[in-house]
Amino acid sequence: MVNSSVVSITRISKYLFFICFGFICTYASAQTCGTNGTIQEYTPNRVNGNVNFTIIGNTQNPFENNSIGQAGPCESFNPILTTSETLDIPAGDVIIGAYLYWSGTGNPDNSVSLNGQTISAERCWTQERENITYFSSYADVTSQVQTNGEGVYTFTGLDNSAIYSNFKCFGGSAPSTLYGGWSLIVLLENETTYNDFTIFYYDGFRLFRQESFSVNIQTNVYDQFENSLVGVVTWEGDKDPGIAGDNIQLNGELLPSPNGGYTASNNIFNGTNSFVTPSNQALFNADQDSFDASAVVQDQLNTEGANFNFTLTSGQDLILLNTLLLRIPNQAPDAVITTDTNFDLACVEDRSFTINYTYSNLAEASRDLPTGIPINFYLNDLGGEIIGNSTTTQELAPGESANGSTTLTLPNDYLGTFEIIAYIDDPATQGDDYGLVLELDEQNNTFTSEGFFDQDYYDLELDWGICEGESIIINGNPETTSGTYPFDENTILGGCDSIGVVNLTVFPSFEDPPVQVDICEEEPFILPGGDTISPAPSPTRYVYVENLFTVNNCDSIVTTELLVKPTERRAVDAQICLGQEYELPAGEIVGETGVYIDTLLGLSANGCNIITTTNLEVLNIHYPSAFSPDVNGVNDGFKALQPGVCPIVVTNYNLRVFNNWGQKVFESNDINEAWNGQFEDQRSVSGFYIWHATYDTSFQNGIERSGGVTLIR
Repeated sequence: MVNSSVVSITRISKYLFFICFGFICTYASAQTCGTNGTIQEYTPNRVNGNVNFTIIGNTQNPFENNSIGQAGPCESFNPILTTSETLDIPAGDVIIGAYLYWSGTGNPDNSVSLNGQTISAERCWTQERENITYFSSYADVTSQVQTNGEGVYTFTGLDNSAIYSNFKCFGGSAPSTLYGGWSLIVLLENETTYNDFTIFYYDGFRLFRQESFSVNIQTNVYDQFENSLVGVVTWEGDKDPGIAGDNIQLNGELLPSPNGGYTASNNIFNGTNSFVTPSNQALFNADQDSFDASAVVQDQLNTEGANFNFTLTSGQDLILLNTLLLRIPNQAPDAVITTDTNFDLACVEDRSFTINYTYSNLAEASRDLPTGIPINFYLNDLGGEIIGNSTTTQELAPGESANGSTTLTLPNDYLGTFEIIAYIDDPATQGDDYGLVLELDEQNNTFTSEGFFDQDYYDLELDWGICEGESIIINGNPETTSGTYPFDENTILGGCDSIGVVNLTVFPSFEDPPVQVDICEEEPFILPGGDTISPAPSPTRYVYVENLFTVNNCDSIVTTELLVKPTERRAVDAQICLGQEYELPAGEIVGETGVYIDTLLGLSANGCNIITTTNLEVLNIHYPSAFSPDVNGVNDGFKALQPGVCPIVVTNYNLRVFNNWGQKVFESNDINEAWNGQFEDQRSVSGFYIWHATYDTSFQNGIERSGGVTLIR
């Protein structure tokens, strides 16, 4: 059911279809903000039957961010910290689920309030782009919304004021994709108004821009297609009509918005709520949109296992997708099976037994379950050994059941406890990857029974072995020596009668003499028991005592005495003149300042390695970091300083000094001329100055150097 490029997603509600994504999905742990950026089916929220959904919410933005050329300032604005929206419930509808999402720019805020009641996040996610963090949090608020019902819902507790105050349009050092808001998804049920539907429910937090991603669905479509619906909750979209390429497609067709949520198919992430009529056009930097998928579903009428490919595309906008819901007609059978729960087969010779089972088509199904549906019986593990099979013999309407039985046979070498897993409509038998028929729920097709098998044994000859110092009970007596012992007693497993002889062998235990081993520091050592160790050097031996087992599984005490010899370490300080070379202990020739580490293998007096650290300094022209022109004869001027032990021949010399305003305050072509801290016959102020020097030497031409110097008065 899963290929190399998709992952099948399961659910726990009454019905199931197989949902596959073109990318790998993982669940975020409760209270741990995941960063995988995926959207996946959220299992507890997938529902089926006479169901529908609606979405309400609001944002903190008083107008669009990045609103150049539109109403409102562009540099900064304050968030609206208290926002409200009205939930309208159609007459006769019952609330069966309510789920709150809140999202914004910045670090996660996992505690908010809805109608004055504190809400703590049960799951959360983060995404990051261009050093900007975005977050989203989720909480199940079904109980609260069922109690409050329709009416005004007020959201507080998400305070992004500090981030909003640092807002800048279109990038810069402060965030430009700035938003905050909330969304309440409400699931509804009405057996009179709604037909059989499945709501495929996805959530997560996926950032995408100038890209597409897809969701693939497989379901049955027979005679329904009306009121197929898609719903999305996204953040940050802009209304800019110049944006191109934002669209939602189902099977390659652009989906229309039934309530005018957008006016152009290439700009759907445009700050609207189209679940209300007329659509709310002022949901700044968020979208809670519905799309009519009826026409696409109609194209798949009378198709079992119809495929739907749902694609979201962002042409230019940066979009953060939070939730995605699809309401599609749902018509299929739903097979389940139950069997006898226990098989006690102790002390019998026949390994074959009868298993009775009941198969049903659940009442929630909307199609008959046909005859000929395969039933396999696995021993202990699904996908393992099949020890029997059968098929359904009666066609079942929704809510009907039938009985059957078949014979199972345990393998000849099997003893002890076992499990029988009955699998109805097993994909391994025939049909598609979902089995012979696509059902409402492909995950409720198994039932597990338990059993036990043992038998009487006669004329047995058993070869048993024990270790020295151990004993074994034969005919009620503890035996400790090798020999042949007749027995007539019950088995340990099922208490069945056993008659025969035991050929008993007593194997010796061993204690080997200590083994001495010498190793060098940082050299790993594998003990006889298999553990790898790297102990520190020590003048005394480490002692390791291990209780191992021989080939007969008897004790063998092994002692290892390990001496760890240290590595010799040497440090060398060296200087050379510019243009000279230096030979390191390992023979490498270098000519640049640096720290060089060489390992001389096995050259220490104890036979271990020598590690030498050479701190090499290449003497070169250098410049002081500060000077004080106080005419005391010490550090009165700023100029180049040459090493006395190896003067360097310098030509084409130029030194310039600049103040903080970029003015040149000194220039000289004489390497021996110093700046005295004056500019235009005036004393320059204390502070930091930038210098830049160029010159040639006999070793290198075109040398450029720069740095800073502090003038101190």
